[in-house]
Amino acid sequence: MRSPDHKVQMDQVLVVVSGKVNLFLRVLESCTSGYHLIETFFHSVDIRDEVLVRKRTSGIHLTVEQGKYEGVPEGKENFVYKAAELFLQAAQPAEGVEILVKKKIPVGAGLGGGSADGAATLRGLNLLFGNPLPEATIYQLAGDLGSDVPFLLYGGASLAWGRGNRLIPLKTLPPIPVGLCYPRFQVSSRWAYEMLDKSGERRYPGTALITYEKLNQEEWIFSHLHNDFEDVLFHHHPELKEIKEAFLGKGAVGSLLAGSGSSVFGIFRDRKGMVSALEEMEKNFPVDVYESGFLPHGMVIEIPM
Repeated sequence: MRSPDHKVQMDQVLVVVSGKVNLFLRVLESCTSGYHLIETFFHSVDIRDEVLVRKRTSGIHLTVEQGKYEGVPEGKENFVYKAAELFLQAAQPAEGVEILVKKKIPVGAGLGGGSADGAATLRGLNLLFGNPLPEATIYQLAGDLGSDVPFLLYGGASLAWGRGNRLIPLKTLPPIPVGLCYPRFQVSSRWAYEMLDKSGERRYPGTALITYEKLNQEEWIFSHLHNDFEDVLFHHHPELKEIKEAFLGKGAVGSLLAGSGSSVFGIFRDRKGMVSALEEMEKNFPVDVYESGFLPHGMVIEIPM
């Protein structure tokens, strides 16, 4: 969608933002800052939150419509609130902001829901106030928010490394079906990294583990799906391994833990196969299922009248 002219005054901006999956994820090491260095292949998927931003006299007012999921913080611990704070500190507008978030991406699922909302907030507020911050500054603020946020500013497909803030765009995959299975419990990313560190099972000599050429080959991608968190999460939650095996048993061309968990996704060649697999999941596991697919973009921006 073409962005409105920066001089146009508007009262509110709606950002519809997509979640992500990691088709390849290796955790390389921890650095002195406390963050972990990673190498990963991000791809947007069709499960979306909505973030509506409006001007108000002063301060930050955040409301979250959580739907059927609980546990989303509505105060300063929320990515949206943190993003708004960073933006207001950097841009110094005369007004404050009111933000409404409608959650559809499950919480603590490894699908980047909180990070996506933070990215949408940065993008929406900058547009709302007439683009006072250059793209480089928005990107830096996204990196300050979290490892997934820089990618989720843009979406599509990217190879990422470092803290996840160094990106090379990749050719997006075709919009083939992706079934998402959420086991109705959250996994904290911090806990997942701590468990991975304690396991001591992975150490890599460097970051040149996958090549740009290979990541533009669809068949290679589907046959080399990998996630370092699987061994740890499958040990603590063996039902997640069972879900992955069930996806593969129902004809998925590939299946993987989403991010640091807790969701598991399966990639299918046709919607009929995906729907059949998801119906089977609902019968056999205490899960919520979602029909999804790969997307070529991460955000849709609207100017409500």
